[in-house]
Amino acid sequence: MAVVKMDARGRMTIPKEIGVRDVKAIVIPAASFFVTIPLPGKPSLRGKTG
Repeated sequence: MAVVKMDARGRMTIPKEIGVRDVKAIVIPAASFFVTIPLPGKPSLRGKTG
């Protein structure tokens, strides 16, 4: 778990120890907190089967 910092523009600073760099993520508001899910580089390729 990490404590993150939000600036006045709503940007979140994630500690580098978490290892999330240069990725897109889904942010889901859930009551008084957020759930952040990093997306793979090419989701369409990761979702193909066979």
